[in-house]
Amino acid sequence: SAVMQQLEDDLRFTKDNLQATIEELETSNEELQATNEELVASNEELQSTNEELHSVNEELYSVNAEHQRKISELAEVNHDLHHLLENTDVATLFLDAELRIRKFTTRIRKIFDLIDQDVGRPITSFAHRIQLPNLVDRITCARDQGQLYESEVHTMDGGCYLLRILPHRIKQQIDGVVVVLVDLAPLEDLRGRLRRMSAIVESTDDAIIGEDLDGCVTTWNAGAERLYGYSSEEAIGRHISFLVPSNRHEEIFDYLEHIRKGESIRTLETVRLRRNGEPVQVSLTISAVRDAANHVIGVSKIARDISERIKVEAKLREQADQREKFLAMLSHELRNPLNAIVTASHLLTDQRSSATAHPQAIAIIQRQSAMIASLLDDLLDVSRISLGKIELSQTTFNLMDLVEAIRETTLPEISALQSQLEFEVVDEHLLVRADFARLVQVHVNLIHNA
Repeated sequence: SAVMQQLEDDLRFTKDNLQATIEELETSNEELQATNEELVASNEELQSTNEELHSVNEELYSVNAEHQRKISELAEVNHDLHHLLENTDVATLFLDAELRIRKFTTRIRKIFDLIDQDVGRPITSFAHRIQLPNLVDRITCARDQGQLYESEVHTMDGGCYLLRILPHRIKQQIDGVVVVLVDLAPLEDLRGRLRRMSAIVESTDDAIIGEDLDGCVTTWNAGAERLYGYSSEEAIGRHISFLVPSNRHEEIFDYLEHIRKGESIRTLETVRLRRNGEPVQVSLTISAVRDAANHVIGVSKIARDISERIKVEAKLREQADQREKFLAMLSHELRNPLNAIVTASHLLTDQRSSATAHPQAIAIIQRQSAMIASLLDDLLDVSRISLGKIELSQTTFNLMDLVEAIRETTLPEISALQSQLEFEVVDEHLLVRADFARLVQVHVNLIHNA
């Protein structure tokens, strides 16, 4: 019984242990089930996280691709900007906030002697060829005060540049300085040509006037002031008709119409009015003014005072008329002594004439030859031909000798016309002081006309 009791106690203890173990197993099973549920939930969360990571990975890939594209675009833009700066042929220097060299173009090397390895060095370490002693102070002022500095400067080798120093801003904050030097050599050449052209236009005696296509004055040089009497302030802006007589206004519309059609240069001689109302003879050269696209945009007129030329031409015409009259008179005057010489020479060669007549014929030839010589002197004296004047050579002679000279000069013509002319002389000396040849000419012409 004691054994049985021991066995029953062991069995009971075993049952109790078994029951406890069963309960523990059930508890563990419940805990395992809960853990399993937690693992399932964790697995679901991991699955969701994995999907999110996959999505984030795709987004990072897209962002990386976008960054690569932006980097390529920035590299291309940087390359384009570099070529732009180089091809503009402008010397440019970029400095950071500490005035250290950040970047520069090729043209700046001529002024600062920079090399690629100088990037990062302060600009104060370099000498320059600009004739501006306070250049660094100007750069510092641009950085500290944000003020733009602009000036025309020269270099030691004779170059001319436009210097611009301006602050470099990033989001309204000054982050450095940009120094720009523009070569003005071509502009200086153009300025020189313009100055020379302007000097020519201003110094010429010709009036050079510019007009628009409506006839209003746009430019007025010093020659126009001298010719017409109006200052440029008084003339510019007015219609050109204030210079034109009322009976010549059609000329304005005529040449403006030709200019609008783009026709070639026209030259005409006309009349214009001075400020005091006095008319002036001018020669006008009118041409079209064109722009870079070859479009007609205005009128250029060059006016030259030809009043003196017209007076000279009138005087020359008058002298020519006088010369013609003078030569006609001399040719007429030469005929009479020649006729007398011809008659006397016939008398010398005529076998029927007496020997006593020969000395008289020779005397006639001598006197008439002297007359011809005097007339030829008149012909050869160009000044007297131009002025139409006859000079007098006065001598003292007997009037009876004058009558004899007149008779022998007119006798051939009287005989040829079968006319009669009587000469009454006195046997005394009547002395006069006069030009013998001219008096013979006067009387012979009077007899010829009669």
